[in-house]
Amino acid sequence: MKASDLTGDWYRSTEEEHSGRVVYRGPTYDFPPVRRARPSVRLKPDGTAAFGVAGPADRTEESPGRWELEGDVLRLVGAGRSEEFVIESLGDEVMVLTPR
Repeated sequence: MKASDLTGDWYRSTEEEHSGRVVYRGPTYDFPPVRRARPSVRLKPDGTAAFGVAGPADRTEESPGRWELEGDVLRLVGAGRSEEFVIESLGDEVMVLTPR
């Protein structure tokens, strides 16, 4: 797995999550409607990240962070978070993570 495989925008798909897994989908996925903006992460090629959460007007507000990939472990740091995930599977439109 290469870091370039992860770069881009990813949106949380909580409807698909089970057994502790975290699921992110690409921007062209046909999500069902939700009442608030979906949590998101933008993974940039330079190792910086932008974490998106629903703001007061239900619009996405982004905060800066960083990310790195070591083997199949993804580290996300920023926006009051520091998390590690094992990448269970990765495709063009889906990324399934297990918290470490």
